[in-house]
Amino acid sequence: DRSSLDYLTAHPSVKHIILTGGTDTAFRLLENNPKTPLSAETGGKNAIILTANGDQDHAIQNVVSSAFGNAGQKCSACSLFLVDKTIYNDENFKSKLRDAVTSLRTGSVWDTMNMVGPMITNDNDKLMHAINNLEPGESWLVPPRFLDEKQYVLAPTIKWGVQPGSYSCNAELFGPLLSVVCIENLQQGINWVNSLDYGLTSGLQSLDEGEQKLWKDSIMAGNLYINRGITG
Repeated sequence: DRSSLDYLTAHPSVKHIILTGGTDTAFRLLENNPKTPLSAETGGKNAIILTANGDQDHAIQNVVSSAFGNAGQKCSACSLFLVDKTIYNDENFKSKLRDAVTSLRTGSVWDTMNMVGPMITNDNDKLMHAINNLEPGESWLVPPRFLDEKQYVLAPTIKWGVQPGSYSCNAELFGPLLSVVCIENLQQGINWVNSLDYGLTSGLQSLDEGEQKLWKDSIMAGNLYINRGITG
């Protein structure tokens, strides 16, 4: 419980704290004992950028596996998909992305055919806020749908038309919800990704070597992936 954690992390015999966990917990540890060094690997709001020079089918495969594997509950999961406007406005691309997501079998972990299982909690305020609120310009490409009465199993969900600065764009939702953002070009996508509070993992889908170099030289994230999934 919290009192035990506060006592342990503030004890003078503890010389260094290493945490893998939530961002809120890390800040609580800093507040509780600001003198003890803290090494913390916390949350993520990770994006994959798809440029006009990317392989669309390959990108969909990588984004879907990165966003919905482990029901989106990896700190390195893809939560944002930034898509060049020429592809974003292509109805064929939207249809293929929708089909790829709705074809993911979701349900109990005891059925080995399921690709997406239950979430670790049904008490995720940030995820529920994103599900229950559509901000201006947003719509559902794949609407949210719980498969069980207690709401532990959320089928993979895609929110379309997410804007930079919006709740779904900024908050770590830690669930199977992917937000899709339209970008004018790669540089705009890089600028928006770098404006986020998080910088754990990031991905690029592009076959252009110039774009790859620009992205590698300017994106601010700890783990970079080109033309593959971002969950390691």
